[in-house]
Amino acid sequence: MKRFYLVLTLSFFLQGLTLQVVSAQTYKSMFLSDFTDKFSFLTCGPDFVVKQPLNAKTKSEALEKMDSTLSDKSKSIYTYDENLNIFRTSVYEVSSFEHRLKSQEDYTFDENDNISLITEVTYDAYSNVSLKKLDDFEHDSNGNITAVTQYEWNETEYIPLLLMTATYTTAGKPESIVLNAWENNTWIPYLQSFYTYETETKFDLAELYVWNSAENFWVNYFKVDNFTYDEMGNLSYFEAFSYNPQTQTWTTAYKRTSYFGNGYNIESETAYRFENGEWVGEYQNSYNYDYTVQYADLVIPYQYELTDMLVFDNIQNANKQTGIISYVWNGSEFVIDEVFTHYYSSTVTQTENTEQSLKIIVKNNILEVHTDEQITNICVYDIQGRLLGITNSDKINIELVHGIYLVSVKTALGKVYIRKMIVNSRKN
Repeated sequence: MKRFYLVLTLSFFLQGLTLQVVSAQTYKSMFLSDFTDKFSFLTCGPDFVVKQPLNAKTKSEALEKMDSTLSDKSKSIYTYDENLNIFRTSVYEVSSFEHRLKSQEDYTFDENDNISLITEVTYDAYSNVSLKKLDDFEHDSNGNITAVTQYEWNETEYIPLLLMTATYTTAGKPESIVLNAWENNTWIPYLQSFYTYETETKFDLAELYVWNSAENFWVNYFKVDNFTYDEMGNLSYFEAFSYNPQTQTWTTAYKRTSYFGNGYNIESETAYRFENGEWVGEYQNSYNYDYTVQYADLVIPYQYELTDMLVFDNIQNANKQTGIISYVWNGSEFVIDEVFTHYYSSTVTQTENTEQSLKIIVKNNILEVHTDEQITNICVYDIQGRLLGITNSDKINIELVHGIYLVSVKTALGKVYIRKMIVNSRKN
C-alpha cells in the first residue's frame, strides 16, 4: 500500500527495506542506492518532526473523525480513545479470499498531547510477527519533535537502529535534520539536511549531505531548488538535483508539480525522475474533497497530522479529504493503480434544525446571518461545493449571481447549520 496521503513518515521510507535486523552499514548502502528513499528523506523526512496542530480548537470541539481508509487492495482502521487521541492503526491486506492483518501501530501521547511512543508490529503471510519496531520521541517547549530514536526487536530486546534529530527556525520551521545509524554501540552520522527560506513560510533551498566516514566530513549529495508558489502561497512546483563528485556538478534528477483548487486543497500532484536522458513517471495522485467541511474541524490519525512540508503547509485551511486516486507509470503514461476512500463519523451532533431561529439576509453584496447563538464561522459554497467565501464573523462581503448556494454556519456551541439559499437576481 502506497502512503501518498497527506504524509510520508519515517516509517514509510524505512518500510520494506528489510524484514530482519541488519547492520547500519548494510542499511545505509540500501538507502543510498534507492532514489525514492533519499528524496523522501529530504522532502518528506521532515514530516516526522514537523507536527501540524490538529486545529485551532480542542479535539472535543471537532466535528468528525476519520475512521478508516479503504481500497480494493488494503484497509486501514483507526481507533481512538475517549479523548479522541488515536491509539491504534491497523492495516489489512485485502483480497477476494480474506482480510489479512499486515501491520499494527500503537500510539502513546504525553500529558501535553504530544506523541511519545509508536510501536509497530508487522506480520507475514502466515500471521506470524516478522518485525517489531519502536519509535521514541522527544519535544521542545513548543511541541516540535526534536529527536526520534527508532529501535528494532531482535527476539530478546529492542536494540537501537536510527536516531533522527532536528532544529527549527524561530518561526518553527525545520532548519536542519540529522539521521544517525547505530553501529558498534555508537551513533554514526549518516545523512544531514538543511533548509533555508525566502520568507518565513516559503522555501529557498533544501540540501542533503551524506557523511564521508573515511575522511569525517559531509559531502554534497542531493538538493531541492527552483521553488514556485501559486497566488495563495501553495508550493506548486520544485526540482531536485543529484551531485556528481567526479565532475563536481549538479544533475537534474526529479521534478514535482502540484495543482490546488478552492484555495488550499491539493487536487493533484505529479512527479517525474530524470533517467537516461528523459523524464520517467515516478508517481501521480489526485485527491477528492468534501467542500462543506474544513480540515480544521476533523480528528484524523496521527500520520495525517504530519504533512508533507513541501506541499501541504496550508493544510489547516483546506477541506475534508474524502479519497485519493494513486497512479503508476506503465512505461509511457500514468495509469490508475489504487483508489482510496476515507470514511468519517460524527463526533458531535450536526443538525439542520428548522426550529432554530436562523435567518440569512443578502443585500448590497453583504451576506449576514442572524441567530440566537454566537457565530464562529460562515462558509459559502456554490452548488458544486466550491468554497466561495469564508469568515469568522456573522457577515461576509461576497458577490452572488443568480443561482443556488449552500451556507454553512458554525456556532460557539459546536453546532453546524447548513442552509440552501436561492439568489434570484444578479443584483443583491
